Amino acid sequence: MTSHELFALADDLQRQALICDRLRAEVDPIWFGLDEVLNRPVDGHAPAVWQSATADASRLRLRHQRSHLVRLRYEIQQVARRLADRAESLYGDAVRARTAAEYALREEARELELQMHYFR
Repeated sequence: MTSHELFALADDLQRQALICDRLRAEVDPIWFGLDEVLNRPVDGHAPAVWQSATADASRLRLRHQRSHLVRLRYEIQQVARRLADRAESLYGDAVRARTAAEYALREEARELELQMHYFR
């Protein structure tokens, strides 16, 4: 690959990493918000409500919803972590591509110098 292609690749990898970071920034508040939602039902009901016989169906439905939200929160958190890991990997790849591009640029310059000396 030429230095120009390697610099373009490094820029592309950098853009992809930025996109991953932006997506993670959008996803993080969702699972942080789910923490607040998950803490609310337990805090919002007095023990008398949880112990009443008439609240069994409601309690069961709330437990089911809560377990669903816990799973959803975990999955969203995992997506955020994967996005962060991917962004970190892409940033590293971009640095390596940029380093390779700089090396290729020096090699191309050296090659041009040799050609220039040859044609003199």
